[in-house]
Amino acid sequence: ITPRIIGGSSALPGSHPWLAAIYIGDQFCAGSLIHPCWVATAAHCFAASPLESTIRVVLGQHTFNRTSATTQSFEVDSYMVYPKYSPFSLIEHDIALVKLKRIYHHCVNRSRFIQTICLPDKDLSFPEGHPCQIAGWGHLNEGKSTSSSQIL
Repeated sequence: ITPRIIGGSSALPGSHPWLAAIYIGDQFCAGSLIHPCWVATAAHCFAASPLESTIRVVLGQHTFNRTSATTQSFEVDSYMVYPKYSPFSLIEHDIALVKLKRIYHHCVNRSRFIQTICLPDKDLSFPEGHPCQIAGWGHLNEGKSTSSSQIL
């Protein structure tokens, strides 16, 4: 794992419709919508055991910390950190599940901008060195914070 973006570029709106922005107090994490009511994310985001009332999940967001007509915002019903997670391990067991609070008896309304992630078959394995694509909000240029650095 390389600790920086290499060859990063801005994504088109709707190109990663499963990506979730998770706001935890003044902290931020990203996650993936795996079910209309569930988001998978990193356990280290919840190391401080935040109250559910301090967490907000936004789906369909293209620009960091900005909602639009394409976004849906949710409060959190609950979250579960994988029991074997330890904050002293850099990457082992670093996974958590976040349950979205239902609005009018349902969670996500799927759209062109909001979809559950497409996962490969559980029996499919990828060879070492197989290229992959990773999406998230971040800086494209080292040491520069511009308005474009807040775009997916």
